Amino acid sequence: MRNKALIKAVSIIEYCALVAILTGALIGLSVYLKRGISGHWRQAGDVFGFGRQAKAKEAILWEK
Repeated sequence: MRNKALIKAVSIIEYCALVAILTGALIGLSVYLKRGISGHWRQAGDVFGFGRQAKAKEAILWEK
């Protein structure tokens, strides 16, 4: 009986470790994807802005 309980406990620990590893991998992957998408948006914005950054004093929202 004791051996069966030990095997069950080890299995639970293994599943918890597996879930922790998968969660860590998904979090790392989400950060990687977020930075990649951000880089693509930045590159697309630079194409329209010719690589220049916006300056608050030069920005004209609309004229009256």
